[in-house]
Amino acid sequence: HTFAQSNYLAPEATTDNLMDYNGGTTLNHWQWQDVHDPKRVWLKWAQEESGAEMNDLNIIRMLSYLGKIHTANYNNDKQLALVINKDWSFGKSNGLVEIDTSTKLNYLSMFIMVNNQDEENMIEGISSTKVISIKPYERNKRTSDEDNESYTTYTFKTDQKYEYISFTIKTDECEVFEEYLYGSQLVLKELAKNAVEVAAISMNSNSLCNVCTRTALYLMKNDSTLFPYEGSALKESVSSPIRYVKGYTTNPGRAQHIKEDFDAMKPEYSAVFEEIVKNANETWQQYFERLQNLANSGEIIIGAMMDSKNETGHVMMITPGDMAETCIDEDSKTYENKYGDSFYKQEITKVPIVIECGQGVRDCKAPLCTNVDRKGAQERLKWYKYKK
Repeated sequence: HTFAQSNYLAPEATTDNLMDYNGGTTLNHWQWQDVHDPKRVWLKWAQEESGAEMNDLNIIRMLSYLGKIHTANYNNDKQLALVINKDWSFGKSNGLVEIDTSTKLNYLSMFIMVNNQDEENMIEGISSTKVISIKPYERNKRTSDEDNESYTTYTFKTDQKYEYISFTIKTDECEVFEEYLYGSQLVLKELAKNAVEVAAISMNSNSLCNVCTRTALYLMKNDSTLFPYEGSALKESVSSPIRYVKGYTTNPGRAQHIKEDFDAMKPEYSAVFEEIVKNANETWQQYFERLQNLANSGEIIIGAMMDSKNETGHVMMITPGDMAETCIDEDSKTYENKYGDSFYKQEITKVPIVIECGQGVRDCKAPLCTNVDRKGAQERLKWYKYKK
């Protein structure tokens, strides 16, 4: 405390310091050192307090960062700047934490790692404070077990090596935590689900990838570009009437026609789409991660390809969420991982999730390897971002 005998600065309730019981929020450098150094913290605070105030401070700081990430995702921000104090790198709750009225967690911890060699983003005059920039929509997470309890850690990285901020919660609370952090992504997921349902009642066909993809774009952006020139039926629910929507795709608007129009990049397509090209220094795994991150940030990402015989086309849209793991174990392969081994053998262990309506599949969150065989697909499958 600022009024404690050992650290006396002013009489109680006369400053704007967080530890002065006067409604303030500032902290002095030595107070941040106390927070950072457990030996200083517990020795000093065991003499003064029960330690409850320390836990309150932990929670306040953790909720502040989580709130900023939540708001950035709500606004579809691609980058988020956070002011980080390097002397306060760890926090943990000791009980129930209420993030908002509908989000409560029984465990929450946070860890911050910063690059001490980076002077460019240091705040002038405050040697222990730095501004870092993260991508709030990223979904880098891992699960681990400890003391018979499962925990999941969410990590938000910066462009600096070994620099990140991470949060750990109990695994069984992931759903409510993700709903708070990534709420804007849920809207796109729901629209993707609706697109699959609409396609299924609009057309009676084994392969509806073109219908699913163009319907998803229409529902998300009210854009009919992927519908054929002469129009195609759209039935938005079981009870709704059939109506015809016209677009700019070559008739009759099958997947191969969408692919051909993308290849030609006709004016109507170039006005709203741009190709996402793999960088020369990217691995295929990194490229797929970039595509999934774009979808997670709210971008509309569409893929189009022809089969190896150049006879049948296939189109899909990446949906927000966690990437799907590929596998090589024949015993564990399911229809969702039909071609997983073809990716796994190319050292691609995770693939984007997509709206998949080809060859009898109706899934708004299918792994890319459900109907895409990796063998030769990298040359045939191209990805496009909706830019309008």
